Amino acid sequence: EERLLSDIDGRFNDLSETRNNPSEHRIILTVPHALPAGDDVEDHWCDWSAAPAARQLFEMLKGKHDTHLQMADKKRSEIDYNRAISAETRWQLELDSLLEKADMLVDIHSFPVDDPMWAGYDFVLFSCDRWAMKAQNDQVELLEHLRAKGYKVMMDIADHRNYIQEKGVALGIPSFLIEFGEHLKLKKPCEDLVKGLEKFLVKSEQHPVEMLLRDNPIRGTSAKHFDQSMRDGHFEPRR
Repeated sequence: EERLLSDIDGRFNDLSETRNNPSEHRIILTVPHALPAGDDVEDHWCDWSAAPAARQLFEMLKGKHDTHLQMADKKRSEIDYNRAISAETRWQLELDSLLEKADMLVDIHSFPVDDPMWAGYDFVLFSCDRWAMKAQNDQVELLEHLRAKGYKVMMDIADHRNYIQEKGVALGIPSFLIEFGEHLKLKKPCEDLVKGLEKFLVKSEQHPVEMLLRDNPIRGTSAKHFDQSMRDGHFEPRR
């Protein structure tokens, strides 16, 4: 039973306010290649499904989280916002400001059905062995979630072309570059993706010791002791 204390002015303070009403998580959605590059540009310089997918994700997330959608304001033929050359642009500086208090970054792209490397896949994710293990494990966990939903998912290697994702990884928050196959009808894939992304937000609310032990594939005696301590109530908030 929750305990309420009244201060001298008669106002009530719920000691478990943070536990019962957690603050909204800040999620940043980016679409750096949102705008058509023009009829004279033959390459796939616009990610045709990225902006529609991002808008659907935004609508699904905004009611539960502090969600921000950062769309490109210039054509990719003018400036590529997913490259370091754009670092000093207003768009990137605004993104840096948003990321200061962010809990998750999702960089959204799409690829054509005849892509020479990714044809036949529904989603492509990216990871890098230079990243911290947590960041690498995040990518694998999302990949497994999407595969469990029946999608064909490829894990590609992140490099300098993942400039936005690298920012989030450097900050230590769950950060994803997600390529949508342009053959997908977006509603169901977006719904399934949101379910996978929200798992990382729930995980961030766990007790820090519990997170350490649960994320450790080799759980030994210390984990058993922690489990018993949880059952005995030793990690309950003080009353």
